[in-house]
Amino acid sequence: MARSARSANGSTTRTILISSIGVMISMNELEKYWKFGIGAAKIRWGSDGDFTRCTRHLAKHVGLARSKRICAQWHHDMTGIWPGHHGGDNKLGPG
Repeated sequence: MARSARSANGSTTRTILISSIGVMISMNELEKYWKFGIGAAKIRWGSDGDFTRCTRHLAKHVGLARSKRICAQWHHDMTGIWPGHHGGDNKLGPG
């Protein structure tokens, strides 16, 4: 669940995530986990089905629509191509 910390004047200071066990985790820590840590081993970036595995894991925490947006960007970050653009004869994608 995402929560925003608020200062005395009511302005938002920082967005944090509260994990299912109640631990505060910043988005940068989650991104590192899924792109380079144990989560990356679960997703296996660069292999067939990596985008699907990513969305299935993240959907449990942020919902399906948001997980697709996040995983599309992370897929591009990790492989250099957008999801769905590497099938057929041209494995590197269009263009």
